[in-house]
Amino acid sequence: MANTTDPLAIRAHGTDPQFLIEKITREKIYSSTFWKEECFGLNASTLIDKAVKLQYACGLHGTFRLPSPFLCLALKMLQLSPERDITLEFINQEQFKYVRILGAFYLRLVGNSVEVFRHLEPLYEDFRKIRVRNYDGFEIKHVDEIVEKLLWDEDLFDTKLPRLANRTTLISTRQLPKRVSPLSDELEELMKEEEIKMKASAEKSEAEKGEANMNGREDVQAAETTRRQKTSKDSEPETGEQPHSKTLEERQGRGRENERDRHRGRERDRDKDGSIGTDIVGGVGIDQEAVIENDDPGHGVAAGEETGRDHPAESDEGIVPDPGVEGEVIGPGPEIEVAATTDARGITIPELRTDAANPSPPMRMLELVPSQLLKAA
Repeated sequence: MANTTDPLAIRAHGTDPQFLIEKITREKIYSSTFWKEECFGLNASTLIDKAVKLQYACGLHGTFRLPSPFLCLALKMLQLSPERDITLEFINQEQFKYVRILGAFYLRLVGNSVEVFRHLEPLYEDFRKIRVRNYDGFEIKHVDEIVEKLLWDEDLFDTKLPRLANRTTLISTRQLPKRVSPLSDELEELMKEEEIKMKASAEKSEAEKGEANMNGREDVQAAETTRRQKTSKDSEPETGEQPHSKTLEERQGRGRENERDRHRGRERDRDKDGSIGTDIVGGVGIDQEAVIENDDPGHGVAAGEETGRDHPAESDEGIVPDPGVEGEVIGPGPEIEVAATTDARGITIPELRTDAANPSPPMRMLELVPSQLLKAA
């Protein structure tokens, strides 16, 4: 009979309020020493005296997972099912923080979503420290942290918490107003201060950019002025010299050198041509007697080799003697002088000069010279 629920207790979520705690946990609580000694014969008024003596909040603790006094009193409240005003008095009082946590835990188990959000959200402003015992030992937390877990976690103090409706759904159905944070005024002030700082920093950065642009323009102008001065100094002529005189003189000197090279090349060509013509003309006088004295046509080849020709001498009619008259020479001709004249362009032209008494050269010489001269030309 000591573990049964009060017949006048209001059913929570359609079931016995004691069934909100798992069966294995209830059995541990029923067999614990604190339940048998401290919780026997309690009612709603005497329960407060036991709650005031709580030293920590906990579910099961230790190696053997023993129930804590906090969890035993929570099960006793589920068994008695006190009126809602008594539960709200547990929550609203500010002197005993563990009593507040016990009332908030009980309301979270038996209350609906609207009641839970409406009565537990104001506890976010309670920042007092509390001791929480877990499997390993104790740890320090704050009241607002426990309230946060009651509203958003699925289990707490080794007990599964009933499911809550989403707060946005309750706001859309107008069951709850929009939550106004107590720090909203401070947040607005902080946001204003941040905006002022951002504007000041933006103005400062713009001013710095303007100064940097001005400095950059001045630096560019100074660099341009320096470059122009340097260019003007480099372009100025030395004392006693006219601008670009050195360049013109160099160009003229190069032109003269090129012209000299061209003249030298032409003179080499002329000397080569003149030497060939002179050798040919001089070879006539040398080879003439040899041809007359020797009727062997191969003798002309030897003479041609002496004159420096690459191919044997051709068998001209003037070189081979007349077969009708052996070794006969058609009259002694005048002496031929070879001279060279230079025209207006500087080209050397060989000339043949004969005796004034007998201006016509011998026929054999006339037959020999023109063909060789044409080849040399």
